[in-house]
Amino acid sequence: MLKEKLRNLMGVAAGSALLAIGEGSARICTMLTLILVSRKFGVSTLGSLALAQTMAIYIALGIDAGARHIGARLIAAWPDKVTPVRQRMQAKRKLLALIAVPLGLIYAIAGPIPQDARLMVSLYALAVAPYCLSLDWVLWGAKRYGSLSMSRALISVLSLAALVLAVFFGADPRWAIPVAAGIGYAGSAAYSRWQTGRTFQQGPDRAAALPPDIVTDTRWKAVLVLGAALACNQAFNNIDSLLLGALTNLQQVGLYNSAYRLLTALLGVYYLLTTSLYPRIAEVSPENRSGKKLRSYLVGLFLAGTLPALLVMHFSRKIIVGIYGQNFAQGAPMVAILILALPLDFVTSFCGVTLVAWGMSRRVLIATASAAAVNIGANFYLIPRYGGLGASWATLISYMVLLVIMLAMLPWQTPASRPSAVVKIES
Repeated sequence: MLKEKLRNLMGVAAGSALLAIGEGSARICTMLTLILVSRKFGVSTLGSLALAQTMAIYIALGIDAGARHIGARLIAAWPDKVTPVRQRMQAKRKLLALIAVPLGLIYAIAGPIPQDARLMVSLYALAVAPYCLSLDWVLWGAKRYGSLSMSRALISVLSLAALVLAVFFGADPRWAIPVAAGIGYAGSAAYSRWQTGRTFQQGPDRAAALPPDIVTDTRWKAVLVLGAALACNQAFNNIDSLLLGALTNLQQVGLYNSAYRLLTALLGVYYLLTTSLYPRIAEVSPENRSGKKLRSYLVGLFLAGTLPALLVMHFSRKIIVGIYGQNFAQGAPMVAILILALPLDFVTSFCGVTLVAWGMSRRVLIATASAAAVNIGANFYLIPRYGGLGASWATLISYMVLLVIMLAMLPWQTPASRPSAVVKIES
C-alpha cells in the first residue's frame, strides 16, 4: 500500500514537473508579451490586448464546450479507445468552432467595447480558429505530459517570437498582435496532431465495441452540460474584463488586467498540479469517491495559498511597478485585493476538478452559475462607481460565494453509505 502511494505521488510529481516546463515557458512568454506591449505601446493598447485575450478565452471555451475534459477523462479510463473518443469529440469541436468564432467576431464588431479596440479584438477572434484542430486533450488524457507541455508552450512562445519580429519592423500593433497569436495557435495545433499521430495508431471506429459510458458521455447532452458549467466558471473568472470595457475605458481595463495577471500567474503554478491530478482522480472507483477523504488536502491547500497571498499583498506596489512600469502604479490596490482570492481559488479549483473528474458536471454547473451571477451583479454595481477597484472587490466577493457552494457540492458520503441502494454518477 505504501509503495503504491509513493508510486502515485511520484507519478503526480513527474507529471507536474513535465507540465511545469511547458507552462512555465508559456507563463514567462505571456508575461513578457504583456511587458513588451505595456512598455512599448502603453496602457490603452494593453487594455485592447486584455479584451482580445478575454474574447479568445471564450471562443476557445465555445470550441471545447465539455468535449476536452470529457474526452481526456474517457481516454484516461479507457486508454485502448483513443480512436473512437477522438473522432467523436473532434467532430463536435469543429462544429462548435463554426459557431464560436463567428459569434466572437460579431461581438468584436458590434459589441459594447471601446472603438479603438475593435480591430485588434476582431482579428484576434479569427486567430483562435486553428485551436479547433488541436489534439492536446488527447495527450492530456493519455498522460503524455511532456508532449502536452510542449503543445501548450508553443502558443505563447511562437506568439511572442512573432510579435518581437513585428515590433522590430515597426508593424502596427492592432494587427501584429492578433497575427502573432494566430501563429501560436496554429503551431500548437500542428504539433499536437503530429505527436498524437506518432503515439496512437489509427484504429477502426466500431460503435458496437464501445463501453456504454463512452457512448453516453460523447453525446451532445453531456458535452453541453459540462460546457455550460465551464462557461459559467469562465464568466466567473473574467467577465469583469468585458464589463470594464463596456462600462469604463481602456485605461481601467489595462490597470485591472495588469493586476489580475499577477494572480493568474501564481494560479498557473498551482494548476500544474490539478492538471496532472485530473486523469488520476478520474480513475478513482465510485465507491471511494467521498469528500471526507479530501478534508486534509483542502485545509492544506488553503494554508498553502495564504502565505504567498500575504506576501504579494504587502509588496503589491513594488511588484506591479517593477513589472509594468510607473504608469501602472494605480493598479497596486487592485493587486492587494485580488491576491486575497489565491487561497480561495486553491480550494475551489481542486473541488471543481474533482467533481468534473467524477462525472458530477451538474454540481459544477450549479456552483459556477451561482458564483458567476453574484460576480456579474457585483460588477454591474461596483464598476460604474469604482472602476477596476470595484471589479477587484466583485471578484473577491464572488470567490467567497463559490467556496461555500463548491464545498457543499462535494459528495460527503460514499455511494455505499447513501440512502439509495442504487449508485448513480451524474453526467
